[in-house]
Amino acid sequence: MKILTYSALPFNLAHGGVTNIFQRTSDVLSELGFEAEPIRWWDKDQTGDILFCFCRPSNDIVDYAKRKGMKVVVEQVLTGLVSRPFWKRRLQKLFKILLENCAPSMMKESYGWRAFHAVDMHFVPSPHDARVVTHMFDVSKDKIRVLPYGVDDAFLNAPRGPRANHLICTATVTQRKRVLEVAQAASIAKVPLWIVGKTYGEEDAYGDEFHRVVQQSHGIVTHIPHVDGREVLANMLTQSRGFVLLSTMETVSQSALEAAACGCPMLLSDLDWARVAFGSHALYCDVNASPTSMAKTLKSFYEQCPNLNQNFKAGSWFEKRACLSEILNQL
Repeated sequence: MKILTYSALPFNLAHGGVTNIFQRTSDVLSELGFEAEPIRWWDKDQTGDILFCFCRPSNDIVDYAKRKGMKVVVEQVLTGLVSRPFWKRRLQKLFKILLENCAPSMMKESYGWRAFHAVDMHFVPSPHDARVVTHMFDVSKDKIRVLPYGVDDAFLNAPRGPRANHLICTATVTQRKRVLEVAQAASIAKVPLWIVGKTYGEEDAYGDEFHRVVQQSHGIVTHIPHVDGREVLANMLTQSRGFVLLSTMETVSQSALEAAACGCPMLLSDLDWARVAFGSHALYCDVNASPTSMAKTLKSFYEQCPNLNQNFKAGSWFEKRACLSEILNQL
């Protein structure tokens, strides 16, 4: 069986979790015996049995794939949607219903909602995401499968040793990750913090302010924009006192899974995605907290870390996604 993989966002334009999901899932598909290759938009002779979309496909793409006799499966990262509180999602759903009943067909088509029902299977990383897809888009439950994210072997096999005195945050320096605010909180609380991640570009006002805060922290906050390899990052996690990620928008965080695999105590955003995925395996902070308020939570977490045992069970990408063989063969 041949699978064509598709992402609407070129990886050279932005870095992030979707790139890793695409690459690791493609590797798993190959290990499972599928012939998997990226779709070549210029190749009219390319054929396949299943179109695997790592994004929300347009109605047209789904329609054309179906006409070619292909099955279509989707794994879309619903970062913003699953992070919103229920009342906001409810308002969005009411607006969607209004448009579906009153808007011209051309306008409704532009939103791509029809594709949610036309595809053969939706893959989501957690039961919370599954509930959101069912509620927001009325997708039947038999078309949704929970397909958890895995972590690389480097994190599962990283040697454990004595932990240092600094916390660590591994995240892209961007507004929704609240990395700037975490750096401000660490500086206020005098809590040593390493931040591993880069900005999206050189001309970035948020990134510029972040760099200013790091420089003015007098060594309390250390910024490491790049590490050479997953093994190096895994060693940094195993040596850190604890892990912090206080994003305003997130689906199941791959960075948090990697930290948990390395035995890090975790402080996460108090959002549904985090509580459903990690439960009692993490402590939580109000995602709307000011840096001053956040500093108190960060200081408390820092002091508790030596007494927090991390026993969350993470698994490899193959372990978590081997079920794709059965699911795809049954389509």
